[in-house]
Amino acid sequence: MGMDNLMYLGVVVSAVVGCLISVHIYREKKKDVPMVCPLNFHCDTVVYSKYSKFFGIPVEVIGICYYAVVAISYTLFLFWPSVVNPVFTLVVLFATISAFLFSIYLTFVQVFRIKELCSWCLTSASICTVIFLLVAWSGRAVSTFVSLVAAYEYIIMLTNWVSMAIGFGGWILYGVLTLWFLRDLRISQEEGNVLHILRQIIIFAFGVIIITGVTLYFV
Repeated sequence: MGMDNLMYLGVVVSAVVGCLISVHIYREKKKDVPMVCPLNFHCDTVVYSKYSKFFGIPVEVIGICYYAVVAISYTLFLFWPSVVNPVFTLVVLFATISAFLFSIYLTFVQVFRIKELCSWCLTSASICTVIFLLVAWSGRAVSTFVSLVAAYEYIIMLTNWVSMAIGFGGWILYGVLTLWFLRDLRISQEEGNVLHILRQIIIFAFGVIIITGVTLYFV
């Protein structure tokens, strides 16, 4: 088995472990009881915070879907690469990069916003990082990514422009709404929820800008 195949196998194993951790968090939250958190961290504070959902979807559910897709996809890449559609390959590679950046964002939220740490969440973030590094070190994955990016350069460029419009437009709208909501010197719960959703849209848009921008740099 070549080095690239070993790295792909490492991605599959990592994704399976990550999926199990996400399933564990999901099941523990369903029990509605205090979650046991190794290393005396405060998982409950993190997994029940307003940052535990992205666009209304629990982060652990996003994790389950991501890890499942990665495990299945890289199994196909490893054993049956000829049956994989090039567009699907590009989407999976983008998902790998996106998950890595999203894990950085979630870790940042724990440290600077919630100011509590969840050991299960940090483990999941570490797995996303491992998967990203394994893919980045795979010569086959990198060459495939570069060739696919060149083939779909204009679509990626259009996505970058649209994301810029949404990101910067959302940023301006966020400032305007904040000033409007503060006209009575307070922000209600409903108004806070609106701003929270808008922040997530802005974060998503700027994430896409970063990913597509870096991608276009290598074309």
